[in-house]
Amino acid sequence: MTAIELSKRSQGKINAYSLHPGVINTNLMHKGVVPEGLKQSALFDADEKPHDNDTFRWKTIPQGAATTITAAFDRSLNDKPGAYLDNSAVANETIAPHASDPASTEKLWSVTEKIIGETFTF
Repeated sequence: MTAIELSKRSQGKINAYSLHPGVINTNLMHKGVVPEGLKQSALFDADEKPHDNDTFRWKTIPQGAATTITAAFDRSLNDKPGAYLDNSAVANETIAPHASDPASTEKLWSVTEKIIGETFTF
């Protein structure tokens, strides 16, 4: 929502994107500190090691970084400011309707400015 509103308010000066990098199998998951909710999600085996299942695939670190790299450098996104990216592709159709509603994005922006005590102008 913030990316949509930032892109709109900057009037083309800034292209902002939202993205989901995926769930990445890093060494943080190998330190025995798996949150309880994740343990119950069937994404870990009995030894708390990450594993894929029928509907979920862990990403490697490079796979997880790919969507961020796409957002930063893919010039084909220049005409899609505020887009949501998943797996290095625009995936606006997967976001909830309220997340792209102009009244909601504007309200979130205004409330955020009020909370932090700063007004942004471009």
